[in-house]
Amino acid sequence: MDARSLEYLPDGCFDLIVDKGLSDALLCSPQNLIDLKSSISEFHRVLKPDGVLLVVSHGVPATRMTHLTGKGTTWGVEFKKVAKGGGGHEGEGFYYFYICRKPKV
Repeated sequence: MDARSLEYLPDGCFDLIVDKGLSDALLCSPQNLIDLKSSISEFHRVLKPDGVLLVVSHGVPATRMTHLTGKGTTWGVEFKKVAKGGGGHEGEGFYYFYICRKPKV
């Protein structure tokens, strides 16, 4: 199913959605901002109240928070910076975990 249009899924049917790299990939598409906004909007729609969207990304908060907190979403977003494993090599960068929690009704 296309994450930009989850038309066969009812509103509020998931407790948790994990996005590992999808948002990063959509930002590389020709219609990047439209595609990302559509998927974020659909994720928000299909999450239950108090549900969580967990986004695992290479993107730093300065480049991701605006998209995650955009018009049409009502969730709170926090993020955690986690060092990449890399077989013991230091300085190989970070992953960013964005935790988007839809408010309780």
